[in-house]
Amino acid sequence: ALQGQVLVTQDLSTGPDTTPPAGWTTAATTTTGALINWTFSGVRGVTGGTPGFVANYALLDSDAGSATGEGATLESPAFDASTAANYRLEFDNQFRNVSGGGVPTVEVWNGSAWTAVLTYSTAVADGYPNPANHKTIDITSAVGTSSAAKVRFHWVNGSDDWWWAVDNVTITRINCTAPAATYTVVPNCGSNQFSVEVNITNMGSAS
Repeated sequence: ALQGQVLVTQDLSTGPDTTPPAGWTTAATTTTGALINWTFSGVRGVTGGTPGFVANYALLDSDAGSATGEGATLESPAFDASTAANYRLEFDNQFRNVSGGGVPTVEVWNGSAWTAVLTYSTAVADGYPNPANHKTIDITSAVGTSSAAKVRFHWVNGSDDWWWAVDNVTITRINCTAPAATYTVVPNCGSNQFSVEVNITNMGSAS
């Protein structure tokens, strides 16, 4: 498996309270009722994923309140994506849904705008019931060439629904060199055939 250079890694195990890990931020907006925001606890008993939910994790517990129009974000520290490479986001995930309820959305900041790279369906649960699952997302196009890219986990338009749990967030840069080759077509007109000779000049690499 490709390892790459890890730019951000966080197990989100601070808590059990509303204080995010160093460098991470949370924000909440709600149109009616009490604010619902990300907390860092293990109250929903989520297990599974890779490397897996253990102890505290990031939890948007919509069922903890009775608000409408819930919105809340969990935002990563900035990372440098100005080097031409492939960028990969990974995290452990559990979403217990309510049809038509809050919509989990994963977004990437490219220095000027947020772009959704994953929008969940409220019609089905994702990683629920246990075991939770592991997500891997190619965010290369979304980061652009920003030297201050970010990722955020955005709860959108909830209203006393269930929950979304996130853990073990990793953002990796993978430097790639494409393979290179030349070829020569060798005809054999007498037999109405031809062959192709391929010379691989560079096997390529990824790190």
